[in-house]
Parts: sequence; structure tokens; C-alpha cells
Amino acid sequence: MLATIRDTEIFFDILGSALEPAGSELHHRPIAFVSHGGPGADHSIMRPGMDPLSEYSQVVFWDHRGQGRSARGDISRYTLDENVEDLEALRVHLGVEKIVSVGTSYGGMVAMAHAARYPHSVSRLQLIVTGK
Repeated sequence: MLATIRDTEIFFDILGSALEPAGSELHHRPIAFVSHGGPGADHSIMRPGMDPLSEYSQVVFWDHRGQGRSARGDISRYTLDENVEDLEALRVHLGVEKIVSVGTSYGGMVAMAHAARYPHSVSRLQLIVTGK
């Protein structure tokens, strides 16, 4: 799926349900946004390794600006700062109040910078083999 946000189109894929039955009611599950490594990679490197997260949460995989299935554009805008802003815009676009932010390698840097800039948007931060 594509989200037209800011000045680009960001590809995202969703695995799992946002709601789970609990007796006669439905309860919201956490929503995890998974940021891939790179630059130059896409969300496919996170699958199927991160797919088991869907047992506990809805998982949103996304391709950074200019990567994978996201739109190409001005390469001077393929930056950490732009990726952070794209992540926040995607969260808002999808109507998610707080995310579990998961990042590996460069994606961990995106997740950390996003959590530092938008702490109200993140309920949990999970970092895997990343820089600081």
C-alpha cells in the first residue's frame, strides 16, 4: 500500500490484526512499526524474521523514502531527518496514537531519533544491532 505523505509516497505493508477478541469484546493490540536497515534496503529484509511479532501486535513494515517500493525523488532528501519525519507522518496518516517502534541497524537509528523527537508517539522502543 502507498501513503501519500509530506512530499512523497511511502510504501507500507501490514501484518496481523489491530483488534483481538476477549470474550464478547474486542481489545486493541499494540501496533509495531518496523524500520529496516540500509540505506539501500527495504522492508523485505525484515521478513520473515519479524513476522512473529504479529502474534502479539499488528505490524507495519515500511520502506524509507526512495527505498524499496517507496517513491523515488531528490536523493539529497534521503536523510535520517527525512526518515524520522516520514515515520511520524505515516503514524499520523494511519491514525495510530502510539507505536511500538522497532528498528534494526540504520532502522534503529531512525527509531531512536523518532522516539527522541516525538516521545509522545512511542510507547516502546526496541532496538536491534544499531548505532547510536
